[in-house]
Amino acid sequence: MMDSLVKRLFPVLFVTVLVFSCFGVSGQDVVAQKPGNTPKVEKKDKVERDSLGRVIVGKKKVEEDSATRARREEQYGNDSLHNEMRGLMDKAEYDTNIVLYASPVRYVWADDSITETIDELLPEFKVVNGRYAPKNADFGQEANGIFLYFRQEEDGRLSPLHLRLQYCGNVALGLCEAEFVVDYDKGNLKDEFTYRFTPRNIHRGKSSDNKKHWEMSDDIASGSEVKDLLYAITHCEWTRMTLKGKQRTTTATPLTDEQMQDIYNTMQLYRLMGGVIK
Repeated sequence: MMDSLVKRLFPVLFVTVLVFSCFGVSGQDVVAQKPGNTPKVEKKDKVERDSLGRVIVGKKKVEEDSATRARREEQYGNDSLHNEMRGLMDKAEYDTNIVLYASPVRYVWADDSITETIDELLPEFKVVNGRYAPKNADFGQEANGIFLYFRQEEDGRLSPLHLRLQYCGNVALGLCEAEFVVDYDKGNLKDEFTYRFTPRNIHRGKSSDNKKHWEMSDDIASGSEVKDLLYAITHCEWTRMTLKGKQRTTTATPLTDEQMQDIYNTMQLYRLMGGVIK
């Protein structure tokens, strides 16, 4: 009787095994496909989250929210009741979503790799008696500006990198500090994106017609604060410079794209030629 049962079931078992082998279905696969045992596929999160799983909203979102609040205040003016209700709604919304605003990160010096070559950068410089300076740099006493330069000795050795600040105006400054704000200066975050440079080697005088005052600093670009400043200027979207003096402080003036590019080119050429910013 057992033999006859085996004979009847053998074709069924044979076909079952054949089907499984043809379609690559294993016993484990069968179990995985049973109702209630379907494996979960982890979805990729399209938003950035912190270690606690909270959504990180970056600078752009913060600025969009600020613009929305500004438009609302302009529309409703001093309607205290509306503003109070809107504020409560905003708070409830953010408390519910547990949103974390991510602040922009302060620029700090890093020895990044250099993508340019010496041959690519050299056409942007004028070389006079071993001094390498951007073509746009003006060493004249009656010029305003900021730039880097360096020298190469006859034996090939490089001088330290120099940072030069120049001011010329109707009023004397008594220059003692240069302040740079990069990319972000709103609210309490302003200090995080402010860099300061204290010039040491300062020269002062008057123009040839005796009507204008000029002040110039020419210092070796070294130290962590100066390196962070140079890195910030060469990696940010915009920079505003303010020259502070004992007699007067200049209005914050944006550095031009040309000035920022010249600083970047000089720093990279100096490094490519073997210079080290200490």
